[in-house]
Amino acid sequence: MKYQSIPEQLTNQVSISCIENLVHESQKFLQEITSLGAVVLRIADNEGNKNHTLLYQDQAYVYVVPQAEEQNALIYGNWEEALHASKRLTAAGLNLQNQPHIVIEHHSLQ
Repeated sequence: MKYQSIPEQLTNQVSISCIENLVHESQKFLQEITSLGAVVLRIADNEGNKNHTLLYQDQAYVYVVPQAEEQNALIYGNWEEALHASKRLTAAGLNLQNQPHIVIEHHSLQ
């Protein structure tokens, strides 16, 4: 079977940031994505993706879901507030000596 590449619209978009620039880089990332879905922030070296935060917008609110546990969701009025909260949540699980980068991923919601 011949290898076929995955169509671009089916791939997730990814960016990487250090914790200090996470809000700014996430805002840039949100401007670049073609369709709004969910954004996941996770520590780059975390193999099991256990320390991550899911962000998505529903109507006028942005939801921040730590560890994908919907019962712990935080609700914000805009993306900037949500990103600052996500930075605090992500920084809490970050070992600056071992895991200095955060992966910012876009996932389409269908």
